[in-house]
Amino acid sequence: PILDGDFSDWSEKASEYIVDSGKYLEGHTYFPNSWHGPKDLSAKLRFCNDGKNLYLGIEVTDDKFARKESATIWFSKDGYKNWEDETVVPDIRISFAVRETQGSSNGIRYKTSIKDNRFIIECMVPIERVCEGKNSTGFLFSYNDMDDAPSIDKRKSWAKKQVLHFPHNPKWALWRDARNCGEIIIEK
Repeated sequence: PILDGDFSDWSEKASEYIVDSGKYLEGHTYFPNSWHGPKDLSAKLRFCNDGKNLYLGIEVTDDKFARKESATIWFSKDGYKNWEDETVVPDIRISFAVRETQGSSNGIRYKTSIKDNRFIIECMVPIERVCEGKNSTGFLFSYNDMDDAPSIDKRKSWAKKQVLHFPHNPKWALWRDARNCGEIIIEK
């Protein structure tokens, strides 16, 4: 597919995941629970490959974009399977401010766009860059939702209203540990 913010050229064989329920969200102690359903915060994720590149298409629906909101994509080549260390850092981590941009980071090409209440991220990821000769990689997507909501404790400016995670399988510190990743298996 072309990185253009339009998913109509994606293969019908692309895997698609709908992330639209509260089970994908982490709240924070400093904010009251205020998720109002899929229009408040949800996402669609698409994955496909052409044998050389993995393509990611992510469409986040958010009722109110705020200045500090961001999205992050993690890849972990092997660490996500490491159950012995204290903390496992992802091999590749790309963060996006909620704005229109395009570029490259860690060999991964991307384009972001905003259409109505949707933040769209498209990435072209060299398979060898994230798999290194294997047919799988660890993957995690997160979106930090602020909505300009006031924190109960004003001293905690880093606190998020809620964070959407896909896949959602938290066992370790959500903001830093690659063992929270799921696995993408690249089929030929």
